[in-house]
Amino acid sequence: MGGGLAYSSPDPDHRLNGQPDNHMADLDDTSQLERWAARTGLLEVDPEARAADGGLYLRRSDFARFMAESVGAEPCIRHVRARAIAAASRESGYLVTMSSGDEIACDALIVATGNAPTRPPPEFGGVDVIDWTDLERVRTIPGRARVLVLGMGLTALDIVSTLIRRGHVGGIVAISRRGLRPRQQRPRREPGPGSPTLLERIDSPIGSFLAKLGPAPTLRQLVRATRLRICELESAGETWHAGFDDLRDVLWQVWPRVPVAEKKRFLRHFRAWYDAHRFRVPPQNEAIVREAEARGLVEFKAARVRSARQRAGGVCQLEWVRSGVKSMETFDAVVNCTGADLTAMLENPFLASLVASGQALPDPCGIGLAVDRESRALRPSGGAAERLRVIGPPAAGSLGDPLGTLFIAAHVRRMIPGFMNVLQEAEKCRKS
Repeated sequence: MGGGLAYSSPDPDHRLNGQPDNHMADLDDTSQLERWAARTGLLEVDPEARAADGGLYLRRSDFARFMAESVGAEPCIRHVRARAIAAASRESGYLVTMSSGDEIACDALIVATGNAPTRPPPEFGGVDVIDWTDLERVRTIPGRARVLVLGMGLTALDIVSTLIRRGHVGGIVAISRRGLRPRQQRPRREPGPGSPTLLERIDSPIGSFLAKLGPAPTLRQLVRATRLRICELESAGETWHAGFDDLRDVLWQVWPRVPVAEKKRFLRHFRAWYDAHRFRVPPQNEAIVREAEARGLVEFKAARVRSARQRAGGVCQLEWVRSGVKSMETFDAVVNCTGADLTAMLENPFLASLVASGQALPDPCGIGLAVDRESRALRPSGGAAERLRVIGPPAAGSLGDPLGTLFIAAHVRRMIPGFMNVLQEAEKCRKS
């Protein structure tokens, strides 16, 4: 428990990209993780967790351990390790079917399946591609092999860090179509008296620079307004992060207003730019990668792959286009770090079963399930399912950016009052 796709990595160089107060189990206790780290002596075991500016970037595997310890001690939680494949709606709740044939009856159901697994681009269909989650295979790559890393996001920087720390000298090339890399962290400063927490910022009303755009803003209007906000704050001595975060923190309120055609334009053309600013690199990984880059061990290239073929000896032959020029390259190993594949969300058999049985509705962008602001699943027949809630990435098409721990926590907090009423009503029905 507590691992999932993001936090199950055992590699010591795969770190959280945010401070401990952005990661918690108790929504009302933002210092919980830092106290746990101090109590368990984590900083003595992992002195590199403290960055030069004083920020604390814990290992992702340690956060998983913290979450497991936090919820595993609760006697009301029963952890069943199984694969759910379908859920049938009943008058008293739901009946969830496992791949083993076992069933679990419940009064209410929360879908929190996280991100879909990554998959290589279609051009690599006939190539032996190593998935970034398969660290055993990553670690068996020979030190003198020429390695191609697909993607330049945080996952790619994690894998580059892993290879470099193992002494890789064969050369690493990371590619993406736009050549965008994660931006650096916001300069750290102590919050002033009365400064809102990030959770409070997420729940605050949208700023006037966004509110004045009206009930159906276009992508162009949002980008322009955010750029002007950034310029305004930079002239007052802030960095670009402050203006961008003014959009990021309330995106869950802005996104539902955006017309569907504009949302699809964002996903096709602008999401990579947003993600590069949204998901910022831990300073430790930034230092490892920059130093390796300066030594000529790592290259980052903007390129579009035209074809990829497996050749004798496991060599991958690649044809790509860079700046309009075609070229051929060969690599000894290919690692897929293309990140979360939102388009594959509904390929999850369990989510697909909810749609096929008419219990849930795909969101208009075709990413996941349609939900309202309390995370209630919307039904094809109309209305919202009080007993079926959707949290995190499967709700991204409806809520815009429920992809980080703290933003998911904010969605949970909004959901809790209504959801507790549902459970109390279910308890009354049992007793009557």
